[in-house]
Amino acid sequence: MITLIKRIEIVYRIINSKFYLIGITFLFLSLILLAEVNSSRQEIEIKRNLKNEKIFNIKQEIDKIILTSGLKDTKYGIAVYSIDEKEYYYQRNIDALLTPASNTKLFTTFSALYTLGDEYDIITTIYSDGKIIEGVLKGNLYIYGRGDGLMSVNDIEILATKMSNLGIRKIEGNIYADDSYFETTTKRQEYSNDMDEVEPLPPVTSLTIERNTATIIAKGVSSGVEVFSIPRSESFIFENNVRLAYNENIKLKDYNKRDNYVYQDNQNRLGDAPPVPKKKNRTSIKINSVKMKDCKQKFVISGYLKLGQNYAYKYFIDCPALAVAGALKYALINKGIEVKGAIDTKHNTNKAKYNVIAEFRRPLMELINICNKESDNFLAENIFKIVGAYAGDNINTSNKSRGVKRMIYDSLGIDFKNCQINDGSGLSRRNLVTTRALIATLIKSQYLPFADKFYNSLAVAGTDGTLYKRMIGTAAEKNVVAKTGTLRNVSSLAGYVYTRDEELLAFSMIFNGPYVYNYKALENKIAIFLANLNLSAN
Repeated sequence: MITLIKRIEIVYRIINSKFYLIGITFLFLSLILLAEVNSSRQEIEIKRNLKNEKIFNIKQEIDKIILTSGLKDTKYGIAVYSIDEKEYYYQRNIDALLTPASNTKLFTTFSALYTLGDEYDIITTIYSDGKIIEGVLKGNLYIYGRGDGLMSVNDIEILATKMSNLGIRKIEGNIYADDSYFETTTKRQEYSNDMDEVEPLPPVTSLTIERNTATIIAKGVSSGVEVFSIPRSESFIFENNVRLAYNENIKLKDYNKRDNYVYQDNQNRLGDAPPVPKKKNRTSIKINSVKMKDCKQKFVISGYLKLGQNYAYKYFIDCPALAVAGALKYALINKGIEVKGAIDTKHNTNKAKYNVIAEFRRPLMELINICNKESDNFLAENIFKIVGAYAGDNINTSNKSRGVKRMIYDSLGIDFKNCQINDGSGLSRRNLVTTRALIATLIKSQYLPFADKFYNSLAVAGTDGTLYKRMIGTAAEKNVVAKTGTLRNVSSLAGYVYTRDEELLAFSMIFNGPYVYNYKALENKIAIFLANLNLSAN
């Protein structure tokens, strides 16, 4: 029999043997793990060095593109930033103060989305100080606008239909237009303190109809010459002195100058510079616009028009609010509603006490999409003023909007102290921003709730907006989304692009100098280069 001591010795040897094996195993596994960690570190280091080398190559290639473009007498700033990697890939002169042209609209729309949110609706309201009794509205109507720059004749008809659906058949009072949501200064060059008009814009008001532009139409019909306007409004007075030209040998001349109206037409534009006016068929029509003492607008039309010939010309509306009141009255009458009173303008300070009769809502994003894609200057100014009015200042709306923008950028930690933005559209040549502030706007937007909508509001290369003819047939087509900017001495482009390995980059380029066509070509080259990058390839 094995003694107890022997048994204890055997167990001790077995235990020692097992611990030895465990120790050897643990040591072996530790060596393997250490080797893997070192290998992983080496792999990360190799990848990082490779990435640094590629970033260095990016800088060299962009420098080469710039060098071969001959930027003589040009001030510029260029920045490229990886949204995914959270680092700059390229920086040059990004703190230089430059005029951004329509890249200003990025600051305008970003500030609007940050302040109001991407679900905000611009509401046009009709109030009444009376009651509806057996189909008769015993009181006045007030139409109050909050900056809907797209308000059209069709929208006014929708409001009239809503009133008709309430059973209203007669209005005993007046129709007042209230445009007190914005300041009384309506000319862009005045509230931006510019001496240079750059591009004529209609009055920027909180109550708008057909972009505050009246289309005067003359038609040669068998009974004579018919003259009317779009919108139709009691605020317009016509003195029609046009006669039918029965003699085929009459020479027709166009007496009207193009200075009265500059229209938006992106088909012949590199970016967003004012377009070259189209030639019109020659006519013998002459139109003079006269602002009356009661704020009505008189059009004196004279000359000759042939049978079957139509003539249309556009004029800025002198008193948009009164034109809206007149358009509403016309729409109500067309709906079979009798209006006993007159039209006028009046600031209603008791809106809270009055009854809401009808509302028309338009998403803010509808204005922002057109503003950014088509570089619409009129809508940009409306959005600019909406921000100031929403912040509570209806007296100095523009100043308030500028102050709100500065507070937003300060709160986001974006260096904006030396930047100066005077308007919403970028028509002001005195606007000064840095490329750093511009690309920071693009970067910050990616981390805010409205990121997708802001991104999608930009023009798509080779597809739509002011980029629809650019970068076609390249890796940038349907890839680059950006905002263009153009003045006679400015070109800018800022937006986003995906590389071939789907890394999202933000970029910003501003050029100030005399070679706008060359700058556009340079912008294209750099954007296409970025679209062709493949930073993850070995």
